[in-house]
Amino acid sequence: MPGITALEEYADATVVFTGEVVDVQKSDQGNDGGRYETVKIAVDRAWKKNLESTITVTGADGWKVGARYLIYGYLNDDKLTYATRGCCSRTGPLEQTEKDIDEFFNAGYALAHVSVPRKEKVISAGWLNRRALNFKDPKYPSELKKPRPAARVEVRIVADTEGNVISAEVSRGPVAFHDAALEAARKLKFSPTQLSGVPVKVSGWVSYDFKP
Repeated sequence: MPGITALEEYADATVVFTGEVVDVQKSDQGNDGGRYETVKIAVDRAWKKNLESTITVTGADGWKVGARYLIYGYLNDDKLTYATRGCCSRTGPLEQTEKDIDEFFNAGYALAHVSVPRKEKVISAGWLNRRALNFKDPKYPSELKKPRPAARVEVRIVADTEGNVISAEVSRGPVAFHDAALEAARKLKFSPTQLSGVPVKVSGWVSYDFKP
């Protein structure tokens, strides 16, 4: 990795996100003699600012269609696309940058919103702790050794038309508590929601407090 930490480049970058490469277009040789590529990314997670579901990035060659990356993006002059820092960036394949993501969560950084086109109606309902029929905070992870700090984990969820959780993803909180929070979130049950008499899915957040 380059001589910059994950949190340092996080602070420098315009946006940080993960996603899958869906298209690569090779560009002409640059003034510095290097070759660059224009890459289209299907975004699945974002930090620092909300993003559309597809983002265009320019960077040094080597991108692979179908591979997933963590990208530290810097806004280009066109105000639409992003560039990476090249050799001085921590941008890289997801399997090599998972520790960076752990650092984001442990530092308290929250996920931003990714605008994903949907064919079916999904209602955003905000915080859902009180709407859950069976909400309770999970037990403190027994494997954690002293000191055992208190922690809060926020989870973004989607419930189907029958009130069952079909998607759960941590948006903020220490990594050591993620598994317990996700397990609890996936067990939640809600009353079905209707819009003008039509059953709809519901998205929102729940928070879990862990106390030793």
